[in-house]
Amino acid sequence: MTNKPAKLSEKAEKLLNAIPAGGGFVGNTTLQRTSGLAGEEYWDTRRELLNSDLIILGKGKGGSIARRPSGSEAEAPLKPGEKLVEDEGDLYEPLKKWLDDNWGRSVQEEGDFFNAKITATAKGRPRASGQWSRPDLTVVQVNSYEFLPQINPEVTTFEVKRFHDSENIAAVYEAAAHSRWAHYAYLVVEVPDGDTELPDRFMSEVERFKLGLMLMWREGADWKVEEQEWETERLNPEPKEIEALLKYFFQDDIKGAKQFKKAIGK
Repeated sequence: MTNKPAKLSEKAEKLLNAIPAGGGFVGNTTLQRTSGLAGEEYWDTRRELLNSDLIILGKGKGGSIARRPSGSEAEAPLKPGEKLVEDEGDLYEPLKKWLDDNWGRSVQEEGDFFNAKITATAKGRPRASGQWSRPDLTVVQVNSYEFLPQINPEVTTFEVKRFHDSENIAAVYEAAAHSRWAHYAYLVVEVPDGDTELPDRFMSEVERFKLGLMLMWREGADWKVEEQEWETERLNPEPKEIEALLKYFFQDDIKGAKQFKKAIGK
């Protein structure tokens, strides 16, 4: 039987007791009913058990959980790609490479401007302002057209979450907060594999804010990134907000700033 931490809340005890000790996954919807914990109360309690390493996550519509085996119980085998990062920052470079290879290549082949950068606040440094002050990654591109006179600069932001943080609904609000600077805002979630399904409540909030959503997972030495297909909404941030982000984006990149200004005809 799994050892419980010395200090586990009454709600966590209640939820743990609602999960069969003999193994097997139980859906989150079922557990909310059987435990008497609903809504945020349930998800906060579930997170306590997850952080205490007492449960493991399963698949299925709406997600599921089971008790973590220990002692003489067999550990659930990991799939080849089921290796999760400890540090969110380990996801930044693989995502940037994917954006360069899959988004940037076609833009640059057309002769237009494309630049993807890691813009997260460096470790040990205070955030510039507010709790959610900078996107983890930002893409700046400039689209031009053969038969249209206008030049179209476009900013896309990416909020990245490791799997253990991904189902916290605050991740959605953090990504949505970046809409003040961006024409498109994405949430990028690490998952164990490409078959993982995120909970309905999480997906409905992503869709409500018209965010883009990407899933990324590791397969051997490689990273896979999959963009979820639904209609994302082009945002209309204030020009002064875009200007502030661009100044930060190009602050240490004189060459990139010159190329961008040339692309927009300045």
